Amino acid sequence: MEHPVVQLLVEQTIYHLGQLVDSNSSSASGAATGSSYSSNNGASRSSSEYQASQLWRTGWNEQGGVLDALCYELQQLASELANKPRDQGSVLLLGQLAAYLSDWHPACKPIAQQFAAMTSGYADQQLQQQIDVLVSQGPDEAALAEFKAKQSRWRAMALLCFAAGPLDSTDVGSMLRLMLLIKHGDVYQLDRPTAAELSALRVRCHDVMARRLPEIVRVLVQQPQLLTAAAASILECLQQQPDGTPPPNLKLPWKRLSSAGSGSDSGGMGSGVVPLASFAAVGSDGHLYSINVLDGTLLFDGNPPGRLPNSILQHR
Repeated sequence: MEHPVVQLLVEQTIYHLGQLVDSNSSSASGAATGSSYSSNNGASRSSSEYQASQLWRTGWNEQGGVLDALCYELQQLASELANKPRDQGSVLLLGQLAAYLSDWHPACKPIAQQFAAMTSGYADQQLQQQIDVLVSQGPDEAALAEFKAKQSRWRAMALLCFAAGPLDSTDVGSMLRLMLLIKHGDVYQLDRPTAAELSALRVRCHDVMARRLPEIVRVLVQQPQLLTAAAASILECLQQQPDGTPPPNLKLPWKRLSSAGSGSDSGGMGSGVVPLASFAAVGSDGHLYSINVLDGTLLFDGNPPGRLPNSILQHR
């Protein structure tokens, strides 16, 4: 399931629309429904009269039907892969599949979260340990780049497990943290196939963040502490407590940034304020913290963490 061709075939099978029929017809009973449509004379018909359905999905949400079967198989695969981290490359397909199906079958949502947790955990623990060993042994840039590429790939797989389905605050916190770590771990790759694969994965991650941005921003506005927690995954200066939370005397009053619209750019219709997908906070320590939710950029006093000295990154 790790082969790109296999993944493409499965995705095309699950995502394709196929023939659309009237859900009220006997042949479409039990099929997934979509939006209403109009008759040939342009008169709008109510959704109760005409409802577009995918014929191939007829009966798939019945008890013991296709959705139940897919959910069971995904759960079995998740249990198997939990103890086989080297085989978790198939999560690139399975995680997105579980997330997609959770829109119709809520029981698939915990499975998508399980896929995300196992790949994220492998990146944070086993792969990070190997990276730390390489750094302590001396500069081996090629080996270090290889492990960082693998770490970014596993984190991207975890993020793509949130491509669909309902989101809660825990999901949003995980997505933001993963996006920041993927951006922070971006290093130059000499191996061109690896570089091409990572570039494609980053595009897919950006697509997920962009598509789910309204939901993500809404949660972050209500729970700004998620921004602090995400920043703390990179800035060790925020990890003062044993549980990794910021010190109680450090306050980060996050505010959503906005851009003033120009009347001349809108045909003289007047100016307005456009909210951005970025947040900033001037901490009680006097430093400026900035986060771009869309692409995972984290800035400390206007500088990315990669350009900051260890005295700041690891200050305690």
